[in-house]
Amino acid sequence: MSGITSGIGLASGLDTASIIQQLLAVESRPKILAQQRLTQIQVQQSAFLDINSRLQGLRSIVSGLRTQPIFDAKSASSTDESILTASASAGAAPGSYAFLVDRLVSTEQRLSRGFSAADDVPISAGSFTFEGAEARLDRDTALADLNGGNGITRGIIRISDGTTTAEVDLSRVATVSEVLDAINATDVDVTASVQGGTFVLTAGSGNGSDVSIENVGAAEVVESLGLDGTLLVSGATATGSNVYGLSTSTPLSLLNDGNGVFANEIIGDTEDFTISVDGVDYQVRLGDLYELVDDEFELTEGRAVTVGDALDRINDALDGSGVTAQINADGNGLELFDSTGTRSIELAEGTGLVGSALADLGFAAGTTTGTVSGEQVLAGMNSTLARTLAGGAADLGDGVLQIRARDGTIFNMTITDFDTDVNGLLQQIRDNVDTSKIAIGLDEMGTGITVTDLTGGTGNLVVTGSTGATDTAVALGISTGVSGVAADSVSGERLQRQYIGLNTLVSDLNGGRGIGTGSFRIIDSSGAVSEVTIDSDTRTVADLIREIDAAVEGDDLEVRINDNGDGIVLIDNGTDGTVLRVEDRSGSVASALNIAGEASGTDADNFIDGSFEVTVEFEPDDDLRDVARKINEAGVGVSASIVNEGIGANPFRLALTARESGAAGRTVIDTNGFDLGLELLDRGEDAKLFFGSSDPAKGVLITSSTNTVTDVIEGLTLNLEAASDSPVTINVSDDSTELETRIDEFVSAFNETLDRIDFQSRFEPETEVRGPLLGDGTLLGLKAAMIATVTGAPDNVSGPFDNLSDVGITIGDGGRLELDKDALRAALEQDADAVEDLLIAREIESTGREIEFGEGITVTDPTGRETFSSLGILAQVEELARTYVDSVDGVLTTRNEALDRQIELQRDRIEQFDLRLADKQLRLEREFATLESVIAGFQAQQAALSSLVL
Repeated sequence: MSGITSGIGLASGLDTASIIQQLLAVESRPKILAQQRLTQIQVQQSAFLDINSRLQGLRSIVSGLRTQPIFDAKSASSTDESILTASASAGAAPGSYAFLVDRLVSTEQRLSRGFSAADDVPISAGSFTFEGAEARLDRDTALADLNGGNGITRGIIRISDGTTTAEVDLSRVATVSEVLDAINATDVDVTASVQGGTFVLTAGSGNGSDVSIENVGAAEVVESLGLDGTLLVSGATATGSNVYGLSTSTPLSLLNDGNGVFANEIIGDTEDFTISVDGVDYQVRLGDLYELVDDEFELTEGRAVTVGDALDRINDALDGSGVTAQINADGNGLELFDSTGTRSIELAEGTGLVGSALADLGFAAGTTTGTVSGEQVLAGMNSTLARTLAGGAADLGDGVLQIRARDGTIFNMTITDFDTDVNGLLQQIRDNVDTSKIAIGLDEMGTGITVTDLTGGTGNLVVTGSTGATDTAVALGISTGVSGVAADSVSGERLQRQYIGLNTLVSDLNGGRGIGTGSFRIIDSSGAVSEVTIDSDTRTVADLIREIDAAVEGDDLEVRINDNGDGIVLIDNGTDGTVLRVEDRSGSVASALNIAGEASGTDADNFIDGSFEVTVEFEPDDDLRDVARKINEAGVGVSASIVNEGIGANPFRLALTARESGAAGRTVIDTNGFDLGLELLDRGEDAKLFFGSSDPAKGVLITSSTNTVTDVIEGLTLNLEAASDSPVTINVSDDSTELETRIDEFVSAFNETLDRIDFQSRFEPETEVRGPLLGDGTLLGLKAAMIATVTGAPDNVSGPFDNLSDVGITIGDGGRLELDKDALRAALEQDADAVEDLLIAREIESTGREIEFGEGITVTDPTGRETFSSLGILAQVEELARTYVDSVDGVLTTRNEALDRQIELQRDRIEQFDLRLADKQLRLEREFATLESVIAGFQAQQAALSSLVL
């Protein structure tokens, strides 16, 4: 339908468009009123949202005060920040703490001999083997483990050989090796060593006098070393009393060279092993103990942690049997003592379990009459158990050895005691040779035995064993064959100490870096794909093996600790011919376990060995830079770089630096016969400091693998900056700075909320400007409630403070708050806990959520509110704010929802008005068009009549 195309009627001459608009304007008055009402409601809603936002902020500030340890905040200051700085968390106890920083952490560093070029000149290296220091057989024993875990008395001793006297300062020593080094560094003709759990002093034969040792001062240092009363005749050897052995407080984790004692973590009553006495079975469990209650197992006691715990578990089980578990007389193993010597005692491991707790305690399965003596489970100081060699499966043969020196002297012997440690084995060999002709010891890497000829002879050095049984010389890696070698020394093969067991913590792997978390994929010979996910709850290697076993599809894949005891191995026993593969999916767990990649082949070679002994292979034409690159790509325990000295014919050197600092970063490096000429620049030492005294002999010794030390004092973190001979004091005090800031924020937020309430409900008489919420009852009630809350008292809170003004928060005009920080500090000094209770005490009496319907049926009421047995004043403000801003039934929330409905209603009305006006416009346009048509008709008739008259 066509409309009016011009504002002026052609026939009538009327301005019809203006007439229609005026008529519609009159008709639009209700719509304008609706639009004005919509705007008013939207302004009111905006005002309420403004107040809602302020209350949300106020509530958040109080919640932060209540949930964060602000009231317990501490600060730490140092008397010499160039030596030691510190930071304190809420748990730190205020006080002054003295520390003496003895040394900072250092990192192991080695430097090779010089080479003529870094590039393009092959160095002809074959391969280098890298492994962590845990592979060494001469592990350093901490002094803290001596004397039943009580350590030694540190101080100064005096040693004299009649000619020379030296004072040896043992005030700062931390390990057995440090004690030995300090004594052996003197000019006194005496040599200190260890054997088993004892210190040994050997006097030189050329001094012509006796050797004496005594304390300097009152500290009983000599006695704590087991050397009390030692007086040596020239050339003699004196062995001290045993200072290192098992006690009831010895951690089980220390046994078996740190491989510990396995305990199954199975919910239920499964035993770890069984002891039968005269046919009666007694079951022993070292893991968590459970009790069946209402058809469910409940934990009643945690796993055995110490030797005493293990003995208690065994003796509790054996109660009434007449057999008692105890530490043996040598203090290095356990025994089952039968007072009659006639009882039949049978031992058996638990069935269907992963580990072998019985063997870990030193006992073999089988039957014995009378007392059962277990094997040695604790090596002597600075040594390793012989039975942990060859990955824990050592067979050292029949003990027969023959050593022929280069001068032709022959030494025949039979080692009779293999239930000992490596030092014990070496000492048995030394006892059967002339030590002036043959020296027996460990190689520089500490992983094998060396036999050194001291005779100066020209014949071959020969080391052999027997031929009828397992050859002991071969087992010890020192066999030369019957022809021997034309050299002064035989350096034995690596004896492969087991240092990874089921109890090994995965967090200790990779030099303490652990393996992280993530997932990896195993593709076996059948093509089956298994996804393995390792989370933070994987604590031990046993857990790791269980996780992999549980994830693997089928029965063809075997997962266990490898033969060398230095990693896990995945063995594919399938026959389908596909190469076993492992791929990281997320994280790098498989790479960290050294199992990412492919097996070397199929069938018998279809396995992946995750050994932490890594060999880096080199090509014949690899230059020095290639060697450094391949070492770095292998991810071993050191990083390689090239140093250019800039002078000489061979200025380029290979620098090898441990990736981890301290003793944990020490690395065994075997160049496999290649002359790399490595020089040890820094051994890699832990940081050392003493706490509690300016005299290190009296202070508590603390070591750390980094220069950041935590938890010496709970909540205190120390940052070591430099070593010093003078003590530094760290002062820890309560720190109210953060609390003052937060309370200041609360005061500001509270006042701003009142300001916004006043602004939104304002009336300015001069300009007659009105706030959008003028006279609103909700807003007036909120303001009154806020003022009443802060001027009131806490709910059911006792203490010396009754209101906010008592702690420096005063109420001024219009309910505005002011903070007096000095008064707040004074109140905190008087009773900080009472200030905290006054402000933010919040004890829930009932959640108000559960509705009981009887017969054990309950439902949750989403609108239920907690009730409180006590509530501080600021906590009351928090609850007041929640009453207004709660997303379900808050006062402002429901008010906003009501305004939303009103806005929608007004918009609907305006839409209806628009429809009616559009309809009205069309109707008027049609009527005016009809009018124009009628007028035009009349005009045409008039014209026609006029023409007839003419």
